[in-house]
Amino acid sequence: MEDLGIDEKHPKPLKTKKLGEVQGSYTYFADGDVLLAKVTPCFQNGKLGIAKGLSNGVGFGSSEFFVFRPLPGLDSEYLYYFLSRADFREEGVKQMGGAVGLQRVPPEFVLSERLPLPPLPEQRRIVGILDEAFAGIATAKANAEKNLRNAREVVAPVFGEVLSSVSSKGLPNFQVEQLAAPAKGSIRTGPFGSQLLHGEFVDNGIAVLGIDNAVQNRFAWDQRRYITKEKYSELKRYTVRPGDVIITIMGTCGRCAVIPADIPTAINSKHLCCITLDQSKCLPEYLHAYFLNHPQAKDFLAARATGSIMEGLNMGIIKELPVLLPSLADQKRVMLKFSAVYVGIKHLESLYQQKLAALDALKKSLLHQAFSGQLGERTVDRKPVAVEKPLLRITGMSPNELHALVLIKSYRLHEAHGNLSEFGRVKAEKTAHLIEYHFGIDLERRPVKDAAGPNDFAHFHRMRHRAEKAGWFKFDEKAGSTFIFEPLKKIDKLPSRAALLLGDLEFKIDAFLKLLLPLTWREAELIATVYAGWNNLLIDGKSPTDEEIVYESRENWHPEKLKIARHLFFEAVEWLRKQGVIPAGRGRRVEKQLVI
Repeated sequence: MEDLGIDEKHPKPLKTKKLGEVQGSYTYFADGDVLLAKVTPCFQNGKLGIAKGLSNGVGFGSSEFFVFRPLPGLDSEYLYYFLSRADFREEGVKQMGGAVGLQRVPPEFVLSERLPLPPLPEQRRIVGILDEAFAGIATAKANAEKNLRNAREVVAPVFGEVLSSVSSKGLPNFQVEQLAAPAKGSIRTGPFGSQLLHGEFVDNGIAVLGIDNAVQNRFAWDQRRYITKEKYSELKRYTVRPGDVIITIMGTCGRCAVIPADIPTAINSKHLCCITLDQSKCLPEYLHAYFLNHPQAKDFLAARATGSIMEGLNMGIIKELPVLLPSLADQKRVMLKFSAVYVGIKHLESLYQQKLAALDALKKSLLHQAFSGQLGERTVDRKPVAVEKPLLRITGMSPNELHALVLIKSYRLHEAHGNLSEFGRVKAEKTAHLIEYHFGIDLERRPVKDAAGPNDFAHFHRMRHRAEKAGWFKFDEKAGSTFIFEPLKKIDKLPSRAALLLGDLEFKIDAFLKLLLPLTWREAELIATVYAGWNNLLIDGKSPTDEEIVYESRENWHPEKLKIARHLFFEAVEWLRKQGVIPAGRGRRVEKQLVI
């Protein structure tokens, strides 16, 4: 069963056995047969494939397969797509029978499905259309999933950097139990055993919080459970209060949330550890962020976990958890800075999740069209699915080092021409964007449509932290959000090493930086925005007009861009053409950022 994939048309069997070892005990199939899992959860997940390239043309597999051998006149790939329809799986799940946890789709359900059967040439035409569309969808989905993972991985290091930037001095370590309110039961789990039986839940009354309320690492209402007021009077000591921190200790362990201010009367279940903090020492939001993101907390919990899903997490471990604790004022500053970055990252996650949902919906729609007679030549959008051309890595240099190198070179150039007043964070970030996308080299940025053009503020902070740690340069934060580039003692060590690794690319980068040198930071911002908008349209498979480029870069970018005169965007398009700086549809699409 493990060899049968999801969205994998031709599975690759990994084992070869002698016929005598498998005959009579396994399900027989041959090249060209279509295999469908019939047991839960494999059926729901869409485990399905076509046998191809088998040793001696035959194979044996799990007894939990349906095996379909197409008769003449039925294309096996056409049948494969028919069985991969979401509505077929959804209806099959309703018909399942058998023991809970190991239910199966009955053969009668599958055999009763009516299969539209056009002539073989039409079947193959439909398969060709679906193959082409699904290949583009698969590429776009892989990119979105990678971007989603990258966005999630950014959060933890950002919290550590923010904490270090606010409180650079050594911080005292406290255990969680030292931060709890002095009252009895300030750290508690919920009622166990006969204290609260499943049969005592009712449709309305006092809420009982469980894993689902914290599983997203933020408080959310999901499954509603209630007890009567009379039962609550017995269990009042488990009452949760606004600002309490809850941590899951059973099931999906190690998830954390803060109880909101508008919580109605509620208790926590035995699946949660609830902490009422002494808020004169520690803010709930700080402990929540620290628990989820700081290396000390993660290492402590990992060392005490007894399984891959933290099976050993309990109230005793949570009480002993060490917490680096700045002053209350510094905790507030940490959370203010971290929240600003966190909101942006979470917005990116939301965009990528929306994109994945849209791609899944597109697949479902295409399959529906294919088997309802709607997939004619005119009903299929033949424009390619938006596919991003990947950026290249430079061997021997990390993306952060290459990013830092670009800024060092640009700084030295501005210094030599007495133009340092124009070289702050905005021009540095736009320079990095243009270098990354124009030359197709990966700086690991995930830019969004910001008021200041294509921007990845979280990555900027990671890069500046790396540069400062290496002694190359730092960006000093001044009033507001202004960052001033300040060289450090080892600033010239990176360029000398890079010369051996970049080869001819170094000369191209140098020439491009000279091209950008005369631009003010505002002009650089506009040029980078127009370049990014133009590149977006190329990634989308379009051959855009100047009007479309300007619309994408102005009206479809950020409300702040509407304050810039439209003719300046057209002038930016002309400048790019005149300088030969024409986008090629490389890199990641710059997604729209909602105003929060």
